[in-house]
Amino acid sequence: MACTRPAAGAIVSRGWCLPLAGGKHETQLDDGRIVTMEITEKQRAIEALQAMPEHATIDDAIERLCFIARIEEGLRQSDARQLVSHDDVKRQFLL
Repeated sequence: MACTRPAAGAIVSRGWCLPLAGGKHETQLDDGRIVTMEITEKQRAIEALQAMPEHATIDDAIERLCFIARIEEGLRQSDARQLVSHDDVKRQFLL
């Protein structure tokens, strides 16, 4: 099965798509049918690792999984309106 179209909120990078927590994605089956599937965190991690090049190291895999976790956490914070204004960020970095 290959990911055909990422669902809203999916991470898309270098030809692979990985839905975020609680996500769904559309997958094309070998017979051409497209189905929408619920994805568990474990399955999302497996897909992310399988999409990596054969020469990827364990450090590369850890970096990819941590990146996905940070993106998901940021989106959860955004959904919860736990945001920092642009001006506040500028003040924090200019001090």
